[in-house]
Amino acid sequence: MVRAAMRRNPLHPNWYWGSVVIALYPLRRYDEALEANWKLGPNLDAWQIERIAACFAQLGRIEEAHKQSAKVLRLDPNFGIAKEMPNYMHQADVEHLAEGLRKAGLPP
Repeated sequence: MVRAAMRRNPLHPNWYWGSVVIALYPLRRYDEALEANWKLGPNLDAWQIERIAACFAQLGRIEEAHKQSAKVLRLDPNFGIAKEMPNYMHQADVEHLAEGLRKAGLPP
């Protein structure tokens, strides 16, 4: 639905890309999720960077995942996976994201 909205409005708000990331990660389309995340621009917040870290980790790109995790912790020294987990309709999606964040080296 977000992609359809983007086609209808080529001048869409930038945050649409974040919605694309949220949709692609549970589908295990990590490369596409990374591509969408980069389109958010250079000034990413900790939440956006943690998704990058999780994607890299799920792709087995652990060194890159750890670099992104370090950025998250610089932006939010009190970051914890349990504290930051978003609400999802399906528990499997929560567990999948938590798995990626753990693999990326972020604290529980």
